[in-house]
Amino acid sequence: METTRATSEETEQAWQILTSTGAYREGHFEFDKTGLHYDKFFQLPLAYQYSKNARILSVTLSRMIRRSGVLSRFQKGKTFTIVTPSDVGIPIAFWAGEVLDADRILWMPKIEGERTFHQFVELSEQDQVMIVTDIMFSGEQVKNAYDKIKSTGASVVLITSIVDRRKEVHEYDGVLVMPLLKVNSERHSPEECPMCKEGIELTKVQLG
Repeated sequence: METTRATSEETEQAWQILTSTGAYREGHFEFDKTGLHYDKFFQLPLAYQYSKNARILSVTLSRMIRRSGVLSRFQKGKTFTIVTPSDVGIPIAFWAGEVLDADRILWMPKIEGERTFHQFVELSEQDQVMIVTDIMFSGEQVKNAYDKIKSTGASVVLITSIVDRRKEVHEYDGVLVMPLLKVNSERHSPEECPMCKEGIELTKVQLG
């Protein structure tokens, strides 16, 4: 695990929730969408099915954001809008909105296979956006949300998540990326996987 802006107490509590609920697992996993093999697997809905866990993780993330001082980048007179491009991001967004006093909270549902905004939902130059999600894996989902938000004239000030699995990604297009937990994970093709060579049992999992 890499260092984040969270305190050791915060990260310890977050890890305890994820491991005790099975939302974080170590082993030998094949992801359905990539066919690649990994030594770590996250399924955050297993943690967020319990309302207390949802509150603790989301509030902890929000407190880390507030403590970092990044909220000073949101201008007075603008609309502080939280956008989530993931289903599991919905409770995170609402808890964060409560703690951080956001003006709007928007969810991007999957419509005809694509994450987009609900009909009649509008963003404009008045909106300053914080993108919130549960886990960043490849980052494509967040990048797609970012592009759609920017196309409306709105600005993105912060990108955040409970978990970020990507290595050494601290910003995107000049926008700060601030996860609660930063995790390094081994990734291998089936042909080069050392876990396969060791005969470690393989579990096939669905990636979102």
